[in-house]
Amino acid sequence: MCMSVLDDGLLRLTIMEELDNLLSPDMVTRNAAEENMRQLEYIESYGIILTEITLNQFIELPLRQMAGIMLTRYAERYWDERNVPDDPCGAIGGGSVISIPAKCTIRETLPVGLQDTNSIIRSSVANTICTIADTDYPSDWADLSSVIVECLNGDGNSIHGIMQVLINFQYDRIQIKALHALIISNAFRIFDLEDSYSIEARSLAVVVLKSLFLAGSTLEQTERANMVYLVLDTYLDKMIYYLSLNHNPNSSFLLPIEIVQLLTFLVTDMTKYLENYMDHLLPAMCQLFTNFVDIYTKVVVNEADPNLARGENDFLKLILQFLQFIQRTISCGMFRPFVKMTLNYLVYPTILYLQLPQQNLEQWSIDPEKYIEDEEGVDVTIRVMGQDILLVSVTYMCRKNSELLHCFPKALTDSLGAELLPPFEEAINRLMMMAESEKHTGNANWWKIQEACFVAVHTLHDLLFNYEEQFDLMNYLMRTRSYLNHRAYPYMAGRALWTLGTWVSSKYINNEMLNEILNKVQETLETKNNFVFKINAVRTIYSIIEAHDVLNDEKRELVQSKFPRLMDGIIVLILDCASLALCLLLDCLIGIMQTSPSVAAAAKNKIVSVALEVFTKYAENPFILDSTRDLIRAICLNKPCLRLMRKKFVPCVVTILTLADDCPSNIIRKNCAVDVLTTIAQNSDGLLTGDLVTKAFPAMIDCVLHSRDNDTIVAGEKCLRAYLSICPKQVCAYNNDEGLKSIVQFIIMILGLTISKQTTIKFGPTAIAIMKNIGQMLDDYICTLLKVIVQEMELVRDPKILAEIVIVFVYLFLTQTRDSFNFLGPLSSPISGPSLMYVLGTWISVQKFFDGVYERKLNTMTLCKILEYGIAENDFRLLSVKIADGDIDRRCPMTTHMANYFYWNDIHCVFIPILAKIFKLLIRELCYIKESRLDLACDKDSDASTNSSGDSSSDNSFTKNANDKQYLDGKGCNTISDAQLTQQLLMDPLLQSNLEENIMNILKRLSVSEYYTSFANYLTDLEKDILKALSMP
Repeated sequence: MCMSVLDDGLLRLTIMEELDNLLSPDMVTRNAAEENMRQLEYIESYGIILTEITLNQFIELPLRQMAGIMLTRYAERYWDERNVPDDPCGAIGGGSVISIPAKCTIRETLPVGLQDTNSIIRSSVANTICTIADTDYPSDWADLSSVIVECLNGDGNSIHGIMQVLINFQYDRIQIKALHALIISNAFRIFDLEDSYSIEARSLAVVVLKSLFLAGSTLEQTERANMVYLVLDTYLDKMIYYLSLNHNPNSSFLLPIEIVQLLTFLVTDMTKYLENYMDHLLPAMCQLFTNFVDIYTKVVVNEADPNLARGENDFLKLILQFLQFIQRTISCGMFRPFVKMTLNYLVYPTILYLQLPQQNLEQWSIDPEKYIEDEEGVDVTIRVMGQDILLVSVTYMCRKNSELLHCFPKALTDSLGAELLPPFEEAINRLMMMAESEKHTGNANWWKIQEACFVAVHTLHDLLFNYEEQFDLMNYLMRTRSYLNHRAYPYMAGRALWTLGTWVSSKYINNEMLNEILNKVQETLETKNNFVFKINAVRTIYSIIEAHDVLNDEKRELVQSKFPRLMDGIIVLILDCASLALCLLLDCLIGIMQTSPSVAAAAKNKIVSVALEVFTKYAENPFILDSTRDLIRAICLNKPCLRLMRKKFVPCVVTILTLADDCPSNIIRKNCAVDVLTTIAQNSDGLLTGDLVTKAFPAMIDCVLHSRDNDTIVAGEKCLRAYLSICPKQVCAYNNDEGLKSIVQFIIMILGLTISKQTTIKFGPTAIAIMKNIGQMLDDYICTLLKVIVQEMELVRDPKILAEIVIVFVYLFLTQTRDSFNFLGPLSSPISGPSLMYVLGTWISVQKFFDGVYERKLNTMTLCKILEYGIAENDFRLLSVKIADGDIDRRCPMTTHMANYFYWNDIHCVFIPILAKIFKLLIRELCYIKESRLDLACDKDSDASTNSSGDSSSDNSFTKNANDKQYLDGKGCNTISDAQLTQQLLMDPLLQSNLEENIMNILKRLSVSEYYTSFANYLTDLEKDILKALSMP
């Protein structure tokens, strides 16, 4: 029921005041206004007044815009009575918020706003109409069809307004059937009448088609096909016609952009409908693709006429859209025959689109290092898209066979080479000749064509390497060689050098040519040259290093002889640059160190010094840190360098670890320092002595214990494990067992952070890994530590966190069963009672939350161990423990008292002996393991992924998790660190036995024991069926 307690005049004034308050910069004022507006929503004429304010052109525009926003929100909340939210104040009395008369008034009045002169108001009104029509059209608002037709026949404002409705409308099946023919016919009329309508209106007539295509998914297949074919038959020829009109750089490219976007959508998402049109569409698009390259070269690449560049941004968007269309078309296997016919027309313009734009050259002259960022970054540019098209041209024919893709380039078929190589070679030869011709005519930009050819050949290097003879590689390399000395064109000369470097393993690169390449690289690094030229020289070195292992002995010896001077040149360059260029240089330096350890040993002073300088200078840069860490690892693996590196690095690391956490940069630097220390420890080959133990370790553990930054704590955990894996005795005995005390404090800290969900560290595996490394050294502290763990467990209610914590006891039950029982047996707590019963009960209750690979395997092995121990030892402490079970067969024998208790208290579980519960769990786990093994076998046969689901009941038994296959194959960790720790823990000899065989043997032994009959009473029909399937009684 609506309220009507204020007259409309007063209500209008109140709403206007609150709308003004909503625009206030003061948050308190805005919050109060929002609350007041929520109260006013229940007044009958609220929506009508908001509509009037929105449409009143004499009111200030900000108030109208806010009224439009509030009106849309009002309609979204209350127009559809089925979705009306709860009314905490009882204001609506259980009835509709918006009365029928109010709805009629709003529907009649609101469409006027579609013709408003302000585009924001039109869009706001359109959003509200979409919300209303979603519920009311066509049943309660049949007049909307007339509104649509009227607006589509109106001026530019009304067309824009109604198009916003049609584009954003969420059509259902009835609505799309009622509207699609009307929209298509009227939209095409607007699209086709170029003299009557603006570019913007005609563009919207194209955009609206995508909404229709998406809405067509609600139709039956035949109906949808008819609608799509109607659009294609009506629009396609005209689209191609308007794309092919003569365009100059100052043309409006809005309409062509929308046309190509729509065609790209059709190629990608509606492939089957477009197949019959591709023989006409693709050649036309390729021709346009070729035509536009002339404008691109003139305006963007060469900037031959700056006066023509006013529409350059839109033109670049159009070219990018064209490239995406070509790429998606090539990628679609259904269009393969059409692509084969147009390869001759695609390759040539694609290479021309690889030319360097003049604007980029100007930016690189100011900031040379931006060259690397632009060339190897993630931004989508025309140059990058062009290279993608060449790559897709190679791979699309192998798309249906995933093995071919993984083996590329070896799996390239002869037909692929025969189809792609001729047009590619023809285009390269044609363009290289064109470049020479332009050079002789005095065109200063001739070299850009040549550089684009180098990029294209580099992109298809793997393909051409397999077809050296067909491509006439010898001739190409000789021509490339002739451009090495063009110092006036460093971008081209540098690319030529890099291109040659990628072919050093080819039979056409003899020792003489290889020596010339290496000398040119050396000369480039040692003399004053353009920075980009130097970077391409470094790229050349990296390519040679990658091919080092496949070079013949003579070539390898020649390369090795040049490494010392090349390394010196790289080190000098490292000290003068940053960003991605620095990463490239560091990677190249690492490659030389790994390829020639003796060269690295001879230059150890320079290498260690540059590594330290890069670390201290760029410790806050995560990208550079990755390369720095790799360099430190390479230095550690080189024995002559290791001692010097530790001598120089440890004091620096200790200094950083003692910084205060008073600014974010210090926290980042400390995190990086811990990370570097971990790298040094992991690669020190058991030689953690001196300052690494007496200074670095105390500084690290103190830093981590006093930190609340998750990244630092995670890094500290990894560093601690690295130390303990190499020299646990030294670490624990440090400063009269101070090291051991710090380790216990760290475990307790991680426990607290795990409970409060303030860390991503997995407490259980981490604590187990530390305990495994420390071993008997923890004996004096183990009791204290385990008591703290039990006390903390009592305060936790989240079963996932309990599972992370209790896994520590699961490990102890497996490795030290009797000692664990002896420790827990005497303990008791006023909160949880006897600790042994509490820990065992908690462990069993969280079975389905052991979702990690290691945790599940450890848990299953421990279930087996406890069942065997209980039967063999007849331990009363274990036999007396009762566990809640929720899947009891009520037909099983029970006392009269128990039966009455169940009946009168509606109890859904019963407490059964823990060994019986473990017996039930192992039966189900055995079933799950067998199912998972079969799933894996099926996956390998069918190449399909099948995720089994287990018992969905709410009992405390195992459930079949989505990682069953990971459980068997040892995969499925969240991070690299998790994966490393998991693999390390899975190497435990106790976990090497076959789970399936182990469980089967235990169940067989149990089936002939005195316990079997009593346990069988607690089995469900499902569990009995599993035993029968296993040929057990």
